[in-house]
Amino acid sequence: MLEPHASRMLKVTAKSGISTVNDDDTNVRYTGSWQRNGGKEQTPGSQDITVKITDSAGAPGDGQPGGELPPNPVTRSVYINDNDSGIVYNGSWSSQSGRTAGDYGADVHYTETDGDSFVYTFKGTGIDLLTEKDSSQGDVLVYLDDAASPQTVSTYTPGAKEAQQAVYSATGLADGEHTLKVVKGSGQYMLLDALKISVNQLLDSVTGSFDKAPDKQADVAVTLPAGSDSLLEIKNGGTALVKGSDYTASGGVVKIRKEYLFNLPSGTAELTFFFDGGASEVLTVNITGSASVRYSMINNDDPAIAYNGSWSRSTGRGMGDYKDDVQYTETNGDSFEYTFRGTGIQLYTERDTSQGDMDIYVDNQFQQTVSAYHDGRQAQQNLFSITGLPEGFHTLKAVKKSGTFMLLDMLKVEIPDLVSPVEAAFDRAASADIEVKLLRQPELFGGISQGTYKLVEGTDYTLTGDTVTLKQAYLAAQSEGSLQLKFAFTGDYQNDVHYTETDGDYFEYTFSGTGIELLGPKGPDMGDMEIYLDGASVQTVSAYSDNRQILQRLFSLEKLTDGVHVLKAVKKSGALMFADQLKFSVSTAGTDPGEQPTPTPTPTPTPTPTSTPTPAPPVVSTETPGSVNPGPVATAAPSASPSTTPPATPAPSASPQAEQDGVMKHSAYMSGYPDGSFKPDQKITRAEMAALLFKAAAGEKPKAAAAFSDVPSGYWAAEAIAGAAETGLMTGYPDGSFKPKQHITRAEMASLAAQLSKRSDVSGEGFTDVAAGHWALSAILQAQGAGILNGYTDGTFRPGKALTRAEAVTAVNRALGRGPLFGAEASPWSDVPLTHWAFADILEASTAHAYKAKAGGGEEMSN
Repeated sequence: MLEPHASRMLKVTAKSGISTVNDDDTNVRYTGSWQRNGGKEQTPGSQDITVKITDSAGAPGDGQPGGELPPNPVTRSVYINDNDSGIVYNGSWSSQSGRTAGDYGADVHYTETDGDSFVYTFKGTGIDLLTEKDSSQGDVLVYLDDAASPQTVSTYTPGAKEAQQAVYSATGLADGEHTLKVVKGSGQYMLLDALKISVNQLLDSVTGSFDKAPDKQADVAVTLPAGSDSLLEIKNGGTALVKGSDYTASGGVVKIRKEYLFNLPSGTAELTFFFDGGASEVLTVNITGSASVRYSMINNDDPAIAYNGSWSRSTGRGMGDYKDDVQYTETNGDSFEYTFRGTGIQLYTERDTSQGDMDIYVDNQFQQTVSAYHDGRQAQQNLFSITGLPEGFHTLKAVKKSGTFMLLDMLKVEIPDLVSPVEAAFDRAASADIEVKLLRQPELFGGISQGTYKLVEGTDYTLTGDTVTLKQAYLAAQSEGSLQLKFAFTGDYQNDVHYTETDGDYFEYTFSGTGIELLGPKGPDMGDMEIYLDGASVQTVSAYSDNRQILQRLFSLEKLTDGVHVLKAVKKSGALMFADQLKFSVSTAGTDPGEQPTPTPTPTPTPTPTSTPTPAPPVVSTETPGSVNPGPVATAAPSASPSTTPPATPAPSASPQAEQDGVMKHSAYMSGYPDGSFKPDQKITRAEMAALLFKAAAGEKPKAAAAFSDVPSGYWAAEAIAGAAETGLMTGYPDGSFKPKQHITRAEMASLAAQLSKRSDVSGEGFTDVAAGHWALSAILQAQGAGILNGYTDGTFRPGKALTRAEAVTAVNRALGRGPLFGAEASPWSDVPLTHWAFADILEASTAHAYKAKAGGGEEMSN
């Protein structure tokens, strides 16, 4: 490969091969208003991903019975102070605070009018009425759930005043909504100090999820049965969340704001809710790292921000501003500008009564007028946002229009992610490859580095399509802790381009050879160009694309007469036309184009501009389509020859026996480990799957021992393997082996599920990586249609991927019509929290239990 512009310093004459020409080559002649770069070029980029390397304790085992039914739910108490917004007072009530009598919260509500009342509706299993006892007080009438007649309770005592007295209690109520009404019956005063309610759940749900993808970000809302007034604070570890900015609480609903969640790392966030009275509950939020953008925070004092007018800086404000400072002006017409590279930007400032309007411009185009006025000061307010800009350079401008002050606190620049995910985990005890999806063209991928070490493709990782697979052998060799890997991407050829915005502008290149190829960007701002060769129009090609792409083949022509030719490309439509790279086949005669007469091109016709380029591919393309990847082929796949009589579908283990009260029973078919763990992410072997199926199907003792060369009679799963083979659920390999320690793949699980499931009449739509002819195609489609096995968000099924224990029980449960099992308050397994995605299915498979059918599907635990 020869770079022609090397001839700027040396006289070089190419003899043969392909010569590559950059847009800045001296032989490329530009006519019109062409410019170089100007922020339109796509430059190289990189992104780091973090892999957490761990080695979980405990060696893999064959599995032993384990697990018990979870304990009874724990009842918690929450105090509802007399000033709670959920209490409705009827009559002439007053409040008194700062009391020294020992009242809860040092305050009470009181009335002197017989017949006055208060009403409180709550969710729980019990309630206590707390008040004072005093000689000035008398009887109160207590109604619970609209009882026809009240219970009369005395709050009188002839002695000294007694504070925080529980004068009425109700326990053992059905867990649901109840209403307490209390009416003044006699005495000079009736007081309410507090209520204490008993609840099984402080949060209606203890799990939530947050996706960082821009179109999926949303607040996480949770309902508090005890009401939001009883919530004291929320902490993430030892750090308290800020009410108003990190979360809101109103009407019994708490919303964890998406802005707070976005800035947390991917994984699980455990947020502890603390309630009045000392009770607490943990909300576990699963945060996925699928955000396709990153943000760069630009403080108001950044030197790249250009301030126009009489701006000043205020520091040490103590008002919650970003980095505790702002830039401000008092003069209408003053402005600031900031040029950034990205796909969007957000403007943050304060809002208060001293501020007014500002006009916002992006790339010299007016966007809108925004107001910073607010009755009360608010810090770090997002006043303007724009996203979806073409990747490249843009300029934000904000102009003061009204108000006493205009402030700037910070800017957030949106930068697209280059890979997904950006965080991953690798456990040596359950090692597996890690797949990383490239969010730029795979052709731009420039490799991976770990510090100064450059990973070796084919050994440390593989690249298939847009997916990089980090190999488990490489990952297992790394030290425990955080592994930083840098994914590199290239840009436009030589990181530069020439561009024009004017229809009719063109460039020409004279070459000596037998063929030429034009490569360059495609994008939403580009349209058509007319191609001429030796003065004759050859074709119109389109550079339009929904997104910015680089080094795309726009035009090629081969088998030209060996000699000197002139290529000419004329802008015909679209906002932009780019020039980036040319390739030509060098003349076998080795003639220097500069020594030949230049052919006279024909005049360029005046192009007819169009308002919107037609998003169509070029009329002519000489690209050879790539062959379709047939998908992974199972290595030494089990014999899949169908028998003439399919095996009978096994019934669920311990087939449910319906009792008179509707309670049924299931036996466990999956075991845990002696250390109290389940190891949900550990890959499941063929022997373990045989044992699982044999138990789940309540199989009878096999008639003969397993006849496999690698399954001796004393092997722990020999009987289960023989049973699975006898029923036809699992078969061996042509060499007479069973390979009991080999992992089960997703394709093999689909084959098993198709035999187990009774829902065989539904077929799925298929997956991009399961081609016609795949040995398990029919089973995979059947499992997909029955909802037993799903694919991944990128449309793949990954048939050769090893199955985990959690995935296995989930698939078997669905195939047999068992579970999921709900109603547990605690997990029987140390490594399967209540928030685990497969908790209900693991509980179903691993514990013997009584249950009733659950409304909406699944099973509800029954004592």
